[in-house]
Amino acid sequence: MHAITAFLESAEKIQKDLKRIPTATKLASIGAVQQLWKDETYERRTTLLNLLPKTTGYSYQTIDFEVNDLPAYLDPHSLSEKLNNPASFPYGKGNDILDGFIPVREGDYMTAHPRGPLLVIGSGNTLVPVLLSFVYAFLTNNVCVIRSSEANYIGMREILRSFQDAAINAPPFVQKALKLAQQSTVIINVAHTSTEYKTLLEEGPFHLVHFWGGGEALSFVRQCIMKNPAQPRLLVNGPLTGVVIIDSESVSDTYERIASEIAFNMAIFEQKLCSSPTECYFIGSEKKCMHFAQTLANHAMHNDRLYPHTLETDLAIKTQLVRTLIKREGATVITPESGGAEWTIVVSKGSSVIDRVVTQKLKLSIYERTKFLEMIAVDTMEEAVDLIRTLPARKCHKGIEKVGTVGYAMDFENAQKCAHLLSGCGVYRIVPVTGIFGRGSFEPADGVCIPREYTYLAYFTSAEATEKFAFWTQVRGRWKLNKK
Repeated sequence: MHAITAFLESAEKIQKDLKRIPTATKLASIGAVQQLWKDETYERRTTLLNLLPKTTGYSYQTIDFEVNDLPAYLDPHSLSEKLNNPASFPYGKGNDILDGFIPVREGDYMTAHPRGPLLVIGSGNTLVPVLLSFVYAFLTNNVCVIRSSEANYIGMREILRSFQDAAINAPPFVQKALKLAQQSTVIINVAHTSTEYKTLLEEGPFHLVHFWGGGEALSFVRQCIMKNPAQPRLLVNGPLTGVVIIDSESVSDTYERIASEIAFNMAIFEQKLCSSPTECYFIGSEKKCMHFAQTLANHAMHNDRLYPHTLETDLAIKTQLVRTLIKREGATVITPESGGAEWTIVVSKGSSVIDRVVTQKLKLSIYERTKFLEMIAVDTMEEAVDLIRTLPARKCHKGIEKVGTVGYAMDFENAQKCAHLLSGCGVYRIVPVTGIFGRGSFEPADGVCIPREYTYLAYFTSAEATEKFAFWTQVRGRWKLNKK
């Protein structure tokens, strides 16, 4: 804790040093790191492939997928587009506004200052959220303490060290940026039950705490930062799930591709991502739904070979018991030919059968389910939307804040209707099934533009602009006229 206190005492100086380095240079330095991770022989890449399967519990194939995907999150062009997204910063000039005051109107100027020091608290499902937080903290000139999950601590440690590797052969101006990226960031590995963690939350001089996750861990963080004299803001990317809506009439000729995409998203990271589909609403007859479910099962078998996972014995037993109860309710359960618990597809009509069978005595929570999808046949899109609206209140999805991602398989006209009907449901993303996993460069992170949240806007204006544009001078003028 003493080391972190000393680090945070230097935060103001480090943030000033970061501000002096142009955003373009910071992006170039991240690009140098990206090139390292693209190299399949890079030593730190090999380290992650060897160690993360042990710390995370994911298969080697899943970690290989994650490591191969890392360069995409370190892409300078994509990051630049994120900063220049008009939703992130005024007038889509993020790269410029982070470097200093820019004109926004005749005589009016704005700049974005770092909100930090920041405390970022990572989730355990993947290291990508914390990686994004680190990159955005660097680009927005923030000092950052990262409390990574125990599972992903090694991953973030190796990524931060790769900035040191990239500096070896980089030009001097890029070297300076890379060194500052390391100096401005500390990664800690403390248990959530430790005194150090509690003290950090209650006493750390943070201006923003960014929490990825939910449940009791989030409640604990909220309680602690309420006692913090610095009164940090709390930014939460909470627990979400994904669903799929299929319109059987408009996409019947593309069932294979749709099934392939859904099966992939069921399998990757063992359905633990906030976008992973856990329910699928099939607009059409139960017979057609069953036909699609069989197609999906074939792809689930294929993906299970690509991304294998063995459930712990107690979870496997619990899954088998839930399957038995579902069958007693008259629903169909499709499983591997062996009958194993590796993946499960349930087909029901009109409502969730899983929600009816889950009880306090037999509770297969959303966090325990792995490659487990319920397909619900419905007659209309409105029925599907109603199921999305009520999903967070169901017993089988306890702990989920809302549906974050809706993947659609339908023609664009129906997709527009779907998006309109979903207004007010709290959904963050309405995307084709092919876009469930990936994120567009203009897309917010579950409704939040992180670079904007990591900064505050400062405004500077001239006397001439004040006289010409300021609302209060116009009011003052009318008040003087009225006085006469």
